[in-house]
Amino acid sequence: MTTSADTTITAERPLRADARRNREKIVNAARAIVAEHGEAAQIDDVARMAGVGVGTVYRHFPNKDALMGELVRMCVGECTALARSLADRADAWEAFADMVRGACETSAEDAASRRTWQAAGDDAFAYAAEQKAELHEAAGHLIERAPPVRRAARRLHRRRPGRSDVRPRCRDRRDARARALAAPR
Repeated sequence: MTTSADTTITAERPLRADARRNREKIVNAARAIVAEHGEAAQIDDVARMAGVGVGTVYRHFPNKDALMGELVRMCVGECTALARSLADRADAWEAFADMVRGACETSAEDAASRRTWQAAGDDAFAYAAEQKAELHEAAGHLIERAPPVRRAARRLHRRRPGRSDVRPRCRDRRDARARALAAPR
């Protein structure tokens, strides 16, 4: 897991060198703040840690969702790179299992990655839609090659039509029990 961000922009005009450096400082600061505070992260804290003004942060990212979206985009890019690196592995099941293990290890070892997945909202995920589609394609290739995974994926989609991404409903048993107790009877 890298600790510095590659935040290349695909706009019509490339960023000036100082603007690119500021953007990288902002994204690296955001990773650190999100790792520490999760969804309570604030733009002011990111600006302070990056050593730039709040206006500079807003110039690069119009709102918190856009900044979180950039972090999601980076996380999804890392998962996509992992899936692609395993695409040619001879044992399809092991390739898929290694992708899942690698993603879990990254989450376990990298608080910024883990907290980004937890704190990002729908708008942040929409910001990373292009990268998400690339991940679905790369992971789909691994799934199609591994028959047991392919069968499980088909069963899942039959149960949940129209859902392209499935987020866990409960983080652990305590959450499941709390939701069960809070449910109307």
